Amino acid sequence: MTLPLTQRVMDAICLDHIIPTGSGLHLRRDGMAALTDDPLMLAAFDVIAPDGNTYITLGKGMTEAFDDLAPDSARVGDDGVRAPGGAGTHAQRVARGLLYQFLNGHPDYALDRMVERPLGDHDLNLTAAAARADVAGLPVDILATADLSGVDRNRLIGFSRDLRIVPIDQAQIIRVVPLRHWAPDPYAGQGKELLDSVLSTPYPSARITFDGQGGVRLGLPPALVAHAYGEVLRRTGTPLDARDFPKTSQLIQGYGDLLAAIADSPVGAHTMIQVGDQVTLALHDAHGMSFVDPATGQETVFAADPADPIRIAPLGGEMDLETRLLDLAAGRPGGDGPRLPVRVSGAADVYRDFGGSRTLDVIGGVPSRFMDRIAEAASRLDQSVVVIGSERLSDAPTPAELAALDWQLFQHTNNRGVPVVITRGTVSDGLRRIVEHYRVPLLHQTAGTGTGFSLDNLWAGVGGATTVPPAKEITADLLAAYAGRRRVSTLDKAPAALSSFLTTPLENADAIRAALAEHGSALRDLRPEITKFGATAGVFAAHAAFLNVLDRDPVFADTLLTYRAGGDDRADGLFAAVPAVATQEPAVRDAAFAEIDAITLGTLDDGASRAILKALHLHLQGAPEGTVRDMIYSHSTYLPRDGRTQWIRRLQDLQRQMPQHADGLNQVALFVTTCP
Repeated sequence: MTLPLTQRVMDAICLDHIIPTGSGLHLRRDGMAALTDDPLMLAAFDVIAPDGNTYITLGKGMTEAFDDLAPDSARVGDDGVRAPGGAGTHAQRVARGLLYQFLNGHPDYALDRMVERPLGDHDLNLTAAAARADVAGLPVDILATADLSGVDRNRLIGFSRDLRIVPIDQAQIIRVVPLRHWAPDPYAGQGKELLDSVLSTPYPSARITFDGQGGVRLGLPPALVAHAYGEVLRRTGTPLDARDFPKTSQLIQGYGDLLAAIADSPVGAHTMIQVGDQVTLALHDAHGMSFVDPATGQETVFAADPADPIRIAPLGGEMDLETRLLDLAAGRPGGDGPRLPVRVSGAADVYRDFGGSRTLDVIGGVPSRFMDRIAEAASRLDQSVVVIGSERLSDAPTPAELAALDWQLFQHTNNRGVPVVITRGTVSDGLRRIVEHYRVPLLHQTAGTGTGFSLDNLWAGVGGATTVPPAKEITADLLAAYAGRRRVSTLDKAPAALSSFLTTPLENADAIRAALAEHGSALRDLRPEITKFGATAGVFAAHAAFLNVLDRDPVFADTLLTYRAGGDDRADGLFAAVPAVATQEPAVRDAAFAEIDAITLGTLDDGASRAILKALHLHLQGAPEGTVRDMIYSHSTYLPRDGRTQWIRRLQDLQRQMPQHADGLNQVALFVTTCP
């Protein structure tokens, strides 16, 4: 017997007319008595249920629940809950009432595992079993019959003698499922703890659930599918169609034979399925069998009565679902490689994820009401949108914001997209260079009648798929005019190993180490290619510097990685490395300082560390005092007056470690203090 032993379940089964058996529960009209007064109870101890199912058997006084069934034997509510109908004798109605009382005492997730198993010489045909299933609201298992007529084949599941799921024509036992179960989504509203517990073992695979609205679900229930795969489906799923189907496929008759085919596939296998025009995926893994629809990001809802045979094709290669979805996207006509998840770093964030690598990214501060309006319009595009915020129309993006834009556009175009960039601020030369490099449309706000983030100001742009006049507000039609349909980036795509590395923020040290473990040798070979990517030299300078140092000095490389992954005090480790670097031969020292300078670039844009360390390097090279001062002063925006104490402390620490350079360090500290 497989039944979750919650208090509600225990309360429901601890009744004097319910007897636990080895495979489920036996229901009697009266209380416990001698075994000899109920011959069917002996038979109940002999039947064996398929793994994960609980057999419900009916004994003395309860078999009448299914005698002489008529259309009004049961009344089914919109929620699937049953009550006795007016048909039948008093004894029959009482038996059905007791059955429904028992079933209604269980939570939906317990009912989902229950199967009614007739006992004795019942000699049921499929038509009688189907009527029985519809009255009980539970599947019914009977011995196989040669006559398969009279019942829709999509309601049948076959089992071998050892209870494996097999095609209907080979079955020794046939399960007939009801046209309306008690609960199509039995785990809806349940908490994470229960869902995790249920998914820790394979869920019963012999599950066909009609929803009463023309749809049918197979395998793992909807809430469990959402818990196990929802995030991956939303992030990487894109609709499948006939173009995605492998050339070699086979035809299946009915959903029961579809379950048999998936059950016969190896654990870890994925199978593509086509029912009519609908193309989805079946998964056979540690959770059991699941049917997922990348188009909706949810469990597949099939047509209850498909007009054509079901088409299936096993997919080669062992991979997780995310990799499979990316691989399918890459294999579509026009695709030339997997799509990688869109990551964020520095000033960028993903405001809305539309799935299929389509996102609405935001860089800088933008009011949520403004972003919500854009999100509504962007959701209808087949491209991503990147928004850069600004306080005033006259504001230009900061270096950190431009670096974040450069990095986001690299990811989107590397996924073969052509995103739309939106900015309210000034279209600076730096911004223009970036959008021109990536060949993406730019929509910007011009002076109009409104103020602030008002959508009344005119919106105009360049690089759109269609030329349109300036508009007073951003609408789906305006964005669609700039985005176009199915535009594909024409830029060179980075090799897969390099794409994975460059789209991983150095701040994510664990992910960087994982990328090195997987692609280390390839990345070293591809290192010269890094300079080909990015609109600005600095966007991937830190990634290149890290690989350069990794070969020469792994310990120093770890220091640089720890710096990138650190918090407010991240610069402490970088400054702690200066004494050792300063004692190297000039050529080695200069190369190390160049790599330290590069590691501060990119989306991190740590201009304060960069300025002070460059000033120290100039001092060590014997540069004039004015040159050292100008280096500090030129980075004044990175050195607010209320944030200089920590930098002075770090310079004082260096004085104690490098007394021979005390004068020069004092000089740098003075310039930091007096920086305008």
